[in-house]
Order: sequence, then C-alpha cells, then structure tokens
Amino acid sequence: KLGKGGESRMEKRSRELLELEHKDPSSSAEVAFLICGNGRKLQEEKPKPDGKPFTQPTPKSQVLDRVKGFLGVISEANKNLQLTAEGKAEDYNIEVLKGDESEYIEMDLMLGVADL
Repeated sequence: KLGKGGESRMEKRSRELLELEHKDPSSSAEVAFLICGNGRKLQEEKPKPDGKPFTQPTPKSQVLDRVKGFLGVISEANKNLQLTAEGKAEDYNIEVLKGDESEYIEMDLMLGVADL
C-alpha cells in the first residue's frame, strides 16, 4: 500500500527511523522500539513526582495461554495413560515386539559416517 507521495509504509517508517538517528545519535534504544510500531510515535514516560519510574503490567500473551492449555491437556492424557497401563504395562511397552503387531515403525540409526 502506498501512502502520501507514493511511498510505502515501510519506506515511511525507514525514513522516520533514519531522521530520528540523524537528530539524536544516542537514541538507538528508541529506534529499537520504533521498528515494531504500528505508526505510533514512541511516548517517553516521565517519572512520577515522587521519583519512582512509571511501571505497568505486561499484556497477556496468547502464546503463553495456548501453552498453558496444552500442558493441561497433555497432563490429563498422561494420567489416563498411567491408569490404563496399570497391571498391563507390557501392552504399552513400545520397545518389545511380540511379532503379532499389525504395524510398527522401524528406525535404523547410523552413528558416524554412513557407508554409501
């Protein structure tokens, strides 16, 4: 998408960042925050009159919520597996083949250089 003057949003953002560096070369931290911005200018938080810095909680992460949900599901699945495997653990041992399996996965692992 092109903005005013035929330049894209990325070009405009790059120009803004270069102008900021040109005005104040010590603002590399500000540049890092502006890269991911959505067209908003960096707002500097001023310390409170009592000298304490401004703090705020971090926003909730969707990824963290999904991981927490997955951990609950996998924990429940592990409990169910342990309950069903009690007393008949040999049926769940994947390292021992009895010969009557309909399907199984065979893995040939080679350590080192493979002979071709």
